[in-house]
Amino acid sequence: IQFGDKNKDEGKWTRRQMKLLTTESAIAKRLDHPNIIKFYDVVVEETRAYLVMEFVDGQPLDQFCSFDRMLPIHRTVSIVFKCCLALDYAYRQGIVHRDIKPANIMIDSKDNVKITDFGLAINVNKKTHDSTFIMGVGSPAYMSPEQIKSYPLNQKTDLYSLGVVLFHLLTGRLPFRAKHPAQLVYKIINAEPPSVSQLNPDVPEQMDAIIRKALEKDLYSRYKNGADMAKDLSAVRYKIVDENYVAPDTTSFSVLRKLTFFTEFEDVEVWEALRISAWVEIEAGATIMREGDTDSRFGIILDGEVEISSGGR
Repeated sequence: IQFGDKNKDEGKWTRRQMKLLTTESAIAKRLDHPNIIKFYDVVVEETRAYLVMEFVDGQPLDQFCSFDRMLPIHRTVSIVFKCCLALDYAYRQGIVHRDIKPANIMIDSKDNVKITDFGLAINVNKKTHDSTFIMGVGSPAYMSPEQIKSYPLNQKTDLYSLGVVLFHLLTGRLPFRAKHPAQLVYKIINAEPPSVSQLNPDVPEQMDAIIRKALEKDLYSRYKNGADMAKDLSAVRYKIVDENYVAPDTTSFSVLRKLTFFTEFEDVEVWEALRISAWVEIEAGATIMREGDTDSRFGIILDGEVEISSGGR
């Protein structure tokens, strides 16, 4: 942090930065876990202040949230499993992170995990909290219903946010999406998330129950600690055969993206349509559908022509 002039606005901003700095350093010194970034020192000088922390040669998870860059499912589950244990440890030290999101989770080439940025964390053992920590901190798309409502927070808010991260990594999209913040807030508080296994058929159905429990709006029904969530994830992890992983077929996506039918679709929606459909080549003269069949399927012609008759015409 480079300190600015001591005018009213810059002075206020500098004080806020200093509070976040001292909070992060004080909290970090209490945390010693292989999946939480290590802090070595905090230095405050007359014109600047800085933290000395562990160097992680890796990337934040937000690099792997788009549908065309998703990690293999077994890697995603293992990464989130480690996050569960790290958050469980932090809470046993009395710490709630409050800003769990992909950008605050680093992984290296061997999928070693480091949770970073405890600047918004709170010490749940303190009777009162610093006035810096008010409604509005955190990242709205990953915030729990109780955080949006400014209710008292415990470790379950971090597990909710981690559930959103898991959903995003497995599907390439957020569970709740909206064009306006007010719509997003309404959905987080009131709407149910879609099924992960329906959005991505490669995900085992058992994962749906884990996501639902992590994203429970009712605190009593949500995971009570990270260890419980980790236990359920490990049960699913061993049912995933790593060798089955196939990289996304972006060639097929490019073909669909160009079709007039998909003009109003977002990229991730085109990708979801591709994942839940069958891509087939049909020989000339073959019957695709028969009139009167009770079938909810429909087809989109990518190339070629079809002949249609209705009522004999």
